[in-house]
Amino acid sequence: MRAFTMSDRKAELERKKAKLQAIREEKERRRREKEQKEAEEAALRASHPERDQHKELDEMLTLLGVAPVSDVLSHLSSLSSSTPDQSGTPTPEPSLQSTNAASSFSNSSSRRAAQLSFTNVQITDIPPVEKVTYGKQTQTVHTGPERD
Repeated sequence: MRAFTMSDRKAELERKKAKLQAIREEKERRRREKEQKEAEEAALRASHPERDQHKELDEMLTLLGVAPVSDVLSHLSSLSSSTPDQSGTPTPEPSLQSTNAASSFSNSSSRRAAQLSFTNVQITDIPPVEKVTYGKQTQTVHTGPERD
């Protein structure tokens, strides 16, 4: 074995310090890149966040067969701003009549009264499981006289 001299130890410590410094610099560089990337993404989201979310929501609702939020909101605003006709009720826009028919159909089916009837109920009385415990004497088998 070779004995390490003081200069060898100092050189080894310097190498380790340099390696640690390089690791710290790399970590700091990655952190700055991550912050920059997050800032860019936040800027993109801030430029048009609600429009994209509303559009995506409308597309999902349309796929499910439900009236899109934008149509419902425009329908509600048109109802509040429209003047009543001769019958005293506002008339919806023609483009929304099919949507209203679908929504009124779903509302009528969910409001249908449930048909109630009498049924026979079977009552079964099942006793609880009997818990059996044994002591050591029950488990031990005596085969003959004990020896001293």
